[in-house]
Amino acid sequence: MRITVTPKNVRSLLESLGQIVLPDKIRADDLTDEQLTAIAGLFDSWRPGESVEAGWIRNFNGQLYECLQAHTTQSDWQPPEVPALWVVKQAPGVIAAWVQPTGAHDAYSVDTEVTHNGATWKSLVAANVWEPGTNATLWEEVV
Repeated sequence: MRITVTPKNVRSLLESLGQIVLPDKIRADDLTDEQLTAIAGLFDSWRPGESVEAGWIRNFNGQLYECLQAHTTQSDWQPPEVPALWVVKQAPGVIAAWVQPTGAHDAYSVDTEVTHNGATWKSLVAANVWEPGTNATLWEEVV
């Protein structure tokens, strides 16, 4: 049985996994590894030979990736190896820990929320590669 995961039903899926969710979003570090794995398992697996569109999310070895450009997947273009085609993605409604971007392909977009140094931050600019909390014009602390 396959479950279609959309941003609107992630909350109910998390609740069905035994996680009581009160806010609209939950921090990834509030979930167990088993819950994160279960969420990733709700998404279709990446496989070679599939025509994918930008914005589609695929599970590759337990990690979610978002497609950046429409293409047909192939075995030598696996998501971790092709940052021009795939970026690591957290499940909709789950706030991931901040990771230093390596370039434009994995920079944070406007309104993306991350956790860093015990706080939740929202990006105020597009293509944000700066560390949260270092510049008030780039990140806003979410209270």
